[in-house]
Formats: sequence, structure tokens, C-alpha cells
Amino acid sequence: MKVFYLLVIAICLSSISYCQTWKNTGVENSGNYIFFNADDVSKINVGNHMGVLKTWLKQKFNKHKLGGVTYSNGYSLTLYFFDCHKKLWSINELIYYDSTGKVIKDFSFDLSWKETPPGTQIALVLYSICLWNN
Repeated sequence: MKVFYLLVIAICLSSISYCQTWKNTGVENSGNYIFFNADDVSKINVGNHMGVLKTWLKQKFNKHKLGGVTYSNGYSLTLYFFDCHKKLWSINELIYYDSTGKVIKDFSFDLSWKETPPGTQIALVLYSICLWNN
């Protein structure tokens, strides 16, 4: 009986690592809200940028055209870096998935810091991520 309970606990603990908690940023784009992976926000140093928040953002899409093909629905995951102190951001990777979770297209980018214009969607996302994680 003890072995059974240990097995159940082991299964539960191992499944936790595959679970992701997506939190709403409160920002929407084209009618779809943008979420961030609350379980996978990390604070790192990038060059002279200290305490940068690194996280994945998720957004659903409808009727999105990629490579000449229109996908009726799916989602994108974007790896962002946010410098909350300097109000800068950068995208490192952008992956598009179809509705079944199959990768449609994967883009990688060199780290390039961009300013955050007040009142824009990215400013609201940066504020939300920085507020949630500080």
C-alpha cells in the first residue's frame, strides 16, 4: 500500500513540471488576450542589463497567414526579455503553432533592445509582467 501512495505522489510531482500556469496580462491584441507563463519567469543578467525578466508570452490567433498559407486558428509563443528598470524589451524567439500544437514556423532573433513607447500594447505588457514579478 505504501508503494502505491509513493507511486501516486511520484506521478503527481512529475506531472507538475509539465503544467504551465498562464496568467492574463490584461492586454489584448485583435480580440485575443496575451498571457505569460507565470511558472517560468526568470530573472537574469544580460550584458549591462541587470535583473532582466525572461518569459514566454502566449497569444491565440484566428485566420493568420504564414508563408502563403492561412491558418484558421492556433497560437503563438514569444520569448521576451523585459528590462523593467530601463523600460526596454527584446524578442528572442517567436513560434507559431496550429490548433493541434504542431509548429508552423519558428523565428529566432538576435537580442536587440527596444524602447517602450507609453500607452502602447508592449508598454502595458511590460508593466504587467514587471508588476507581477517584483
